[in-house]
Amino acid sequence: MDPRPVTTGGPFISPVWTTRTGSGPRGVTVPLENLNNVDIVFTKDKSLWSRCPIVETANYHFNGTLINNENITNDLPGMFDTRDARSVSRAANDEGLPAVDEDIDEDLERGMGWFPGYAVDVETGQRLAVFFGENSLYDGRPLTDEPDSPRAPSGGADMMFNPNSSVGVPIASNTIYAITAGAQHFFYVTNAPYDGGVQLQSRLRPARLDSRKVAAVETITWAGFPLLTPNTELLSYEE
Repeated sequence: MDPRPVTTGGPFISPVWTTRTGSGPRGVTVPLENLNNVDIVFTKDKSLWSRCPIVETANYHFNGTLINNENITNDLPGMFDTRDARSVSRAANDEGLPAVDEDIDEDLERGMGWFPGYAVDVETGQRLAVFFGENSLYDGRPLTDEPDSPRAPSGGADMMFNPNSSVGVPIASNTIYAITAGAQHFFYVTNAPYDGGVQLQSRLRPARLDSRKVAAVETITWAGFPLLTPNTELLSYEE
């Protein structure tokens, strides 16, 4: 993967890091012969889950989206920044969502969660660092102040890997916002050893220099854009 941010064309939705400015140093690409051969394993055995940053997948093309009659341009989070949310544990809360990790000081660390599985380099046996994202603009809130207002799709702001089968819904005049694409739960496999998400989290935190983010993106070798098969669903977080 070329770690330079993409700015041309649009609007579009992609797992590739997309920025408004295109700033950031050029990195290196991975020759095909050096691409790692990986297995990605999903499991309900939570002891095998991978701790990782959960990044924002909304990109600048979502500028102009109206939520509750307000343009979200000024509040749009940065793509590939860790989510602006409390870090979560592997346990479910009373609502079936990931429970806040009370052992973590939110002033020191935000945006960390759990990928429900792991990735392994099948040639070396090395467990690999992975992470995923979600589009936090899909948070189920009303789109206007009207009592019968349509609501934004949900599942993009819950700190959980839960893509759905929804490709698009007629909810807004802004075309790209109507293309929900499973709430854009992109996932990434790197060539770096698994360390509980420490290195990735240090490089993807908001307000870091682009060079720090590039250092994280340079390790990505595989990216996924998952959608569920229609009429199927994932197990609950508790299960």
